[in-house]
Amino acid sequence: MFVQQIRDRLQNLVQQDLQSSLRELTIGTLTSNHSATSTSIDRSDFHRHYDDLSDVNLLAGIDIVDYFQQRWIELQNQTKQNVTNAKHSSKTIQQIKCKFENFNKICDDLETDLDRLVPEICESLLSIEIELEQSLSLVNKLNEAIIGLNKESIDQDFEQRKSESEQKMNQMLVRRAEDLVLYESQLNSKYERQEVEILKERQLVFQQAFEDELRIYKEKGQLINNEPPSSSSLSKDETKLEDISLDLDPNEVDELEKFLEND
Repeated sequence: MFVQQIRDRLQNLVQQDLQSSLRELTIGTLTSNHSATSTSIDRSDFHRHYDDLSDVNLLAGIDIVDYFQQRWIELQNQTKQNVTNAKHSSKTIQQIKCKFENFNKICDDLETDLDRLVPEICESLLSIEIELEQSLSLVNKLNEAIIGLNKESIDQDFEQRKSESEQKMNQMLVRRAEDLVLYESQLNSKYERQEVEILKERQLVFQQAFEDELRIYKEKGQLINNEPPSSSSLSKDETKLEDISLDLDPNEVDELEKFLEND
């Protein structure tokens, strides 16, 4: 509607300009000449006067007319383009308007939904907060239980290790005791063998000394107290006679004295 009014207004202005220009170029000239000649002229005078004007250049001002025609064409094309642009703009504006109306509707719906959902959201948040506090309490209890279980596991592991260590130590002590008994047995066997050898050696020395003293006693009738051999003359493995002690009971001593007296 507005575009149509602008176009009609421009068209009227151009037409008025063209009419004014043509009137000034032709009719205005004729009118001025006719007024100068006579205000009352008959038909013959008019024809004669018109014949006199046959030499007038009727193409005068054609450039101006052409200029205004070109301007009119340009204005008409611009007007058409403006109409097209206006229609396109109107269509775009209408689309934007529809979108804006839809947006307003969506905003209104959103506001309505928010008004309806805000209490529910607040209630849900409060419930979530309570559940989070309960979950935190459960997590703390679970953490304490895990710590206690870990401590109990450590204690059990310690007791188990202690028991295993005690068992290993007892086994080691048993093995060491067995080794000690075996070693003592070996030492006793070795000591007994050494004692047997020493006793045999002592018995041999005693027997030889006894026979010598017995022989001298039989020959001379008395016991000779011989000097004991020096330590240098004895080997490390030899045994001195005076070092030999006999464990005899009194009866055996009496029998020995009787045996010596009889001889």
